[in-house]
Amino acid sequence: IIRLFKEIEKEPKWLNKDLLEIGSSFCRRTGASSLIVLRDYCLMGGYESAAINKPLIFTGALKKGAVKRLAETLEFWVNITGSKALERNNIGFKSVIKTRMIHSFSRVNILNVSDWKTEKWGIPLNQWDMIATNLGFSLVYLIGLRKIGFNPSEKEVEGLFHFWKYIGYLLGIPEKYLADNENDAIKSLYLWTMTQSAADKDSIALAQALTEEPFLVNFPKHQWSKKMLQQSHLAYNYYFLGEISCQSLHLPRSLFGPVVKLSVLANKAKEYFISNNKQYTRMVVKGRKEQEKIRHIYSYINVKK
Repeated sequence: IIRLFKEIEKEPKWLNKDLLEIGSSFCRRTGASSLIVLRDYCLMGGYESAAINKPLIFTGALKKGAVKRLAETLEFWVNITGSKALERNNIGFKSVIKTRMIHSFSRVNILNVSDWKTEKWGIPLNQWDMIATNLGFSLVYLIGLRKIGFNPSEKEVEGLFHFWKYIGYLLGIPEKYLADNENDAIKSLYLWTMTQSAADKDSIALAQALTEEPFLVNFPKHQWSKKMLQQSHLAYNYYFLGEISCQSLHLPRSLFGPVVKLSVLANKAKEYFISNNKQYTRMVVKGRKEQEKIRHIYSYINVKK
């Protein structure tokens, strides 16, 4: 514990707080679209690789349900992307360190009390899988936002990778493995992908649980609105991941493809009208309000009895 806090109390020499703010501002300005990308691209796409998801199975994530994991991930993401949230003793910094400690406990607990197959899956929550998760929140997230119409500036892209490099550092990923830019991230993700086995029955179970999530909570209220929400998420799944990946996870098709195309056009229009700092700041504030509203819903949402 002493070693841990000595490490995190020392800011790395490469840390640029202006870039941190640029990166987190980009996350905020993309509003609810950010959360769609995280859910329907990063999270669902991550289920396609079998080994990285085994710790979720062994820690009971499937039994606890997709709602709980979504709520926890959303809370973490909103906490860390706030303005100056990663400053010492601020909520984002505390959330990252809490997550690191949970990872450590889970790693030890899985190895001690389960029939974990190290020779098949590697060490649970190993460095490669930590890197892949970091790339999911940075590179895959960036690709997803571009796919639905966002056009980040070079500075925003630089800020996003710097932001996640620092979070990766706080989470204990060795600095030499942390991507400085998009090209480095692409190389790392490619290397990780080459080591991964295809989706298995646990992957499919996790994907199915996420698909059924709208029906397991008390919001929205009506059955028809739950069905529409599910179909919307499925449409984004197919748009982001493609048919082969979605079929490997046994995801049903959606008739809501045109809805995704309309949202892409709307996002492109919003990007077109950003012409000065005042408008940019307004979009950051508006996007943050959207994210906090959704976080608020998940904070009080109840699993259906």
